[in-house]
Amino acid sequence: MKVLEARFHPHSKKAGTPIPVARVVCENTTALVEPLELPTRRPEPFDGSALMAKLNSLVESAYPRPYEHLTSLRSEFWSFVEVAGERSETS
Repeated sequence: MKVLEARFHPHSKKAGTPIPVARVVCENTTALVEPLELPTRRPEPFDGSALMAKLNSLVESAYPRPYEHLTSLRSEFWSFVEVAGERSETS
């Protein structure tokens, strides 16, 4: 099992600080999205449900090798970084 932190870059990767939005638990061909609590200070406009919908779409498109596909994704607004194997408190 590998755990990735999904980070959204509201102003692209070249500007601003990324916002961690979820952990993605990858095991073989499966991936489980575990949303993180979003910060109270966030860029406007900001639609958390649309953000999660886009993240879920990215994860679904990474089948059958989610870890490899997500960590090599070329995106101006998303990055996936491996983190320690613990799962979030909400699971």
